[in-house]
Amino acid sequence: MPATGLAMFVLCAAPLLLLIAATPGSQGEPGGWAIGIGLTAVLVMVSLGLLLMMARDARLSDFEDIDEGDFALTAQVRSYAREVRRERRRATILAAAVAITLWILSALPTLLTALLIDGDSSAVLYGVSGTLVIVALGLAIIARAGWADAATNTLLQEKDADNSLEHSESPVVRVVAVVYWPVMFAIYLAWSFLSGDWGISWVIWPVAGVLYGALSGLSVALRGDEGSRQQHRSR
Repeated sequence: MPATGLAMFVLCAAPLLLLIAATPGSQGEPGGWAIGIGLTAVLVMVSLGLLLMMARDARLSDFEDIDEGDFALTAQVRSYAREVRRERRRATILAAAVAITLWILSALPTLLTALLIDGDSSAVLYGVSGTLVIVALGLAIIARAGWADAATNTLLQEKDADNSLEHSESPVVRVVAVVYWPVMFAIYLAWSFLSGDWGISWVIWPVAGVLYGALSGLSVALRGDEGSRQQHRSR
């Protein structure tokens, strides 16, 4: 479920970009019907991704005590978790290597279409869509393979004190953190190549940085609230 949901979040812009590129109007602008269908596809894919995440959280709601470490770690549980970790270690490492390689190569479709196709700014949108597909594929691979580490770390009570957004207490913050920069990259390239305003489009990066800082503050606030609630319950 997380693998499919994350992939949908990243790919949601691809239908809109492909329709814009494939249906140029008489003045080089896409038709309203193409934009309407593309925006509908964006909202549908985001909704499906959120439903998958919510369904996943609902299925795990019965095990909140395990996730919070509120259980006794027995020798049998410790042995089982270590065996699972050992059996899945090679697959997890391989998946991480493949995902990282895909993310490094993800810029190639956009860069190649920009360099090899002169005078056709809409063609670059095909490259941007290819970039989103590669990023989504890498996320799906590492999400499907990462369950073993997440489960065994929880069972062995080896949670790291990681303050990064990707390890926030809020699942929504974690999802946004994963897809934030790939989506900003796609928006920057789409805006720049469609409008040709390279001298203006760079402003998206300081704005994106400020928004990311705000998201970091939200994550810290949520973590602080959770700690306060735990202290209150302990009293």
